[in-house]
Amino acid sequence: MNGFQFDIPTRIEFGTGICRDALLRTPELKGRRILLVSSGRSLRALGYLAALEAALDALGSVTVYDRVSANPRLSEVEEAVRLGKAERAEAVVGFGGGSSIDAAKVAAAALCGGRSAEELFFRNIPEGAPRLPLVAIPTTAGSGSEVSQSAILTNSATSEKRSIRGRSLFPDAAIVDPAFTAQIPYPVTAETGFDVFAHAMETLVSVKANPLSETFSMRALRLVIASLPVLRDDPHSREARENMSFASLLMGLNLTLAGTLLPHRLQYPIGARKNNSHGAGLLALYPAWLEAEYRVPALREKLDAVARLTGNGGGSVSAIVQFIEGLGVRQSLADMGFAPEDAEALTDAVRGALDNDRAYLGRESVLEIYRRSFR
Repeated sequence: MNGFQFDIPTRIEFGTGICRDALLRTPELKGRRILLVSSGRSLRALGYLAALEAALDALGSVTVYDRVSANPRLSEVEEAVRLGKAERAEAVVGFGGGSSIDAAKVAAAALCGGRSAEELFFRNIPEGAPRLPLVAIPTTAGSGSEVSQSAILTNSATSEKRSIRGRSLFPDAAIVDPAFTAQIPYPVTAETGFDVFAHAMETLVSVKANPLSETFSMRALRLVIASLPVLRDDPHSREARENMSFASLLMGLNLTLAGTLLPHRLQYPIGARKNNSHGAGLLALYPAWLEAEYRVPALREKLDAVARLTGNGGGSVSAIVQFIEGLGVRQSLADMGFAPEDAEALTDAVRGALDNDRAYLGRESVLEIYRRSFR
């Protein structure tokens, strides 16, 4: 049994309809010049961004940067930092999916720490590095970035996608209000929700898995397996939306405990080249990765337990894959426009910690997953 330490500095408020009142209880924002970092278009169309601006206006002055992409670009963070400096920002709010929150994290660090966003892109943030006060408000149930110490950015100039890590990237406060997810179209719900599923699967079988992370993982898997099919048929189910937001939050916490595995490392080159969503890349890779995991005898009991949760027949891998395919949004790498000969270049672009995954046996094990993901 692995031991564990669990210590995050982020205060969490969770509940449907709580956002406005929670903001009033957030001392980091009161009387300050606030840079609001968001993705913009859909949140404006739904009226969410305007409502948040109005709520923040009651606390301090607000400047909005609302051009964050689905795969946040280093150049976008640099634009946000320039705007924040021009407006003498004193606090940062990230509002949107994981992309917006990740961009806000790095902007908060770059606005305070004396290092540019580009410098931060190429190195982890040192222990104790300063940043502006930071509040995260997710509008999707997916990344759990509101309670994690990492941010993922893409350098468009080099087609490189990297995870920036450091304790300073934990937000001061996370306000998780499932009401913001109520109008998300099902395809986006499924892709972001699959990131929750992936976090749960990977933290369950991680080398670093421990009794607490495994408990969180199994709770999240039960919620996701029960809730995503409901949202496919009834996108407005309040209970399912709340369940997904809670599962996402749990898995954001679990990233600190156990970390992610090969699918996340392998997704980065896919997203950097095709600019598709993080969830879409994970969906493409998962059947092949599950096959590799099941070849590790020590993991079979855990995978069998997940298979039983799905209620599907057949072997463990086929039962879990049935659940994945049943979401109705999976594309293969071929569907995304990759050719089989791209597998070598994708493999060469994989970076980050790989040994946390028992199925990692060197370069060939990565190449095999890519090759098997064209179907």
